[in-house]
Amino acid sequence: FMFLAGQVLLMLSDWWLSRWARMNNQDRDKPLLIFVALTCSTVIVSAIRALLFFAATLRASSSLHRLAVGRLLDSPLSFFTANPLGRILNR
Repeated sequence: FMFLAGQVLLMLSDWWLSRWARMNNQDRDKPLLIFVALTCSTVIVSAIRALLFFAATLRASSSLHRLAVGRLLDSPLSFFTANPLGRILNR
């Protein structure tokens, strides 16, 4: 959802810039404020999207690490004595 919102805002700001370029120069402040608002909202949505992606990947990697360490610590000691260290590290 955040990716779609970011792309829509980016396209809207591009569309507004092209529309603003075709306008006559009677009222200059309103189009500028609209463009600044669209640009700022694009930056904010992109930052939120990046933070959400970072949080999701951090949670996934922590879960995988916790699972791997748990499986390693729960394995029987006979596995490590029966297999050479090089064979275990190469897997």
